[in-house]
Amino acid sequence: MNLSDRKKLVLRYYELIDAGSYDELFEMFDEDVVYERAGTRSITGKEEFQAFYMKDRRIAEGRHSVTTVVSDGDWVVARGTFEGVLKSGEEVSVTWADFHRFRKGKIWRRYTYFGDRPI
Repeated sequence: MNLSDRKKLVLRYYELIDAGSYDELFEMFDEDVVYERAGTRSITGKEEFQAFYMKDRRIAEGRHSVTTVVSDGDWVVARGTFEGVLKSGEEVSVTWADFHRFRKGKIWRRYTYFGDRPI
């Protein structure tokens, strides 16, 4: 997998998450995925990762707008904004940056940082 393919995969991730296409989204991630989000405990392994998205994620719906994508080696970094609604009904608009590290063509490590507030 080359840098261009990794960038395309990361951009596809945001399309899938916004559409709620979880089956295809989960296929992008390594079985040993580790996901760290600012202000929360690490999510370890694909099963826990899937549970986070299906049950624990605070977001009900929304849209990611990606403004920047940079890649270097096995890393792809994306930055943008998210506008949507939390499960509590609260409307949110936040900036974020995600760091994706690849292994064997899949996202193996993911780190999310929020510019405004964690969601």
